[in-house]
Amino acid sequence: MRKAILATIVAALAGTFALAGPAVAGPGPDRAAVPASTPLTTWWSGAREDNFSSGTAAGDSAATAAGYSFVRNEGYLHTTQVSGTRPLYLFWSAARGDNFTTSTQVGIDSAYAAGYTYVRVEGYVGTSGGRPLYLFWNEARGDNFTTATQVGIDSAYAAGYTYVRVEGYLH
Repeated sequence: MRKAILATIVAALAGTFALAGPAVAGPGPDRAAVPASTPLTTWWSGAREDNFSSGTAAGDSAATAAGYSFVRNEGYLHTTQVSGTRPLYLFWSAARGDNFTTSTQVGIDSAYAAGYTYVRVEGYVGTSGGRPLYLFWNEARGDNFTTATQVGIDSAYAAGYTYVRVEGYLH
């Protein structure tokens, strides 16, 4: 009897994990999942060959309106600045067709130097601890890509991206 119950539970859990999948997780983000937090979502546009990271409903709406596809939740951002966090800024380059999220001064300076324009703050990342948010760059695509998941890291390397730095930490 116990073995039958255990087998049923294992099968149900396996089905749950199989549905979520490592690369594409559901139709979109759940913004109410964690109080005072919001998921950092990854979106992809094959037409632009652009990855887009969003931590706001405005970002998700812009991604959907521009024809991007939801890929996954990377982790969680703070919705307000608290001790030990800094803003995660979104920049846009019309020339490159690239969205760029960064929280470091070198990233901000690089964005302005490359002609990007400031769009908004997507949320707040930790300055230490938590899950690292990695920045990757692909010269051929002219695309910046931030990810905090192993699937994202593996995808970046497989597509010819190079590691740049850690932008902050998600929780």
